Amino acid sequence: GDFRFLTALPGKKILIKGNHDLWWETVSKMERFFAEHKIENISFLHNNYQPYESPEGRIALCGTRGWFFDEEKGDSHDEKMRNREILRLEASLKAAKSAGETCISCFMHYPPLYPGYECAPILSLLENYGVKRCYYGHIHNVYNLEPCFEFEGIEFIITSADYLSFKPLKVDLEAKIEPLHI
Repeated sequence: GDFRFLTALPGKKILIKGNHDLWWETVSKMERFFAEHKIENISFLHNNYQPYESPEGRIALCGTRGWFFDEEKGDSHDEKMRNREILRLEASLKAAKSAGETCISCFMHYPPLYPGYECAPILSLLENYGVKRCYYGHIHNVYNLEPCFEFEGIEFIITSADYLSFKPLKVDLEAKIEPLHI
């Protein structure tokens, strides 16, 4: 039902895993499911990148779920999850660079940066691979941040459903980012 609804929407859809996506076991299983059900306009961003052809040129779409890790708590499970997500992001970015991509935008479920929190290894990867924009979600009732801001030459844009009052945000990969007025 849900995939039929998404398939009926115009355009190509690219999914990344969120923290509640327990239905998504492996990409290969999901791709087989989509093939069996003739779902052709949904793909996955997971240890890979997706090319986007725009009138302005080609943009590599990279990303991963990301993860919060509180250094002070030192939870070994959270540290393991964060490190796995760092490897996944690097795999995505490496795939784009290996293919010769020069313009990269990144999508993440968890934000790598917000007031009081920085995931330095993820921010370092974004900077080292020349990422121009990072779109992120998973902000629940934490609205003490700008919806769009720049850090170390990277534009960060919030796409969290609850922050946007569950109104979809059209992502225009070529446009200059303007702060949202909500």
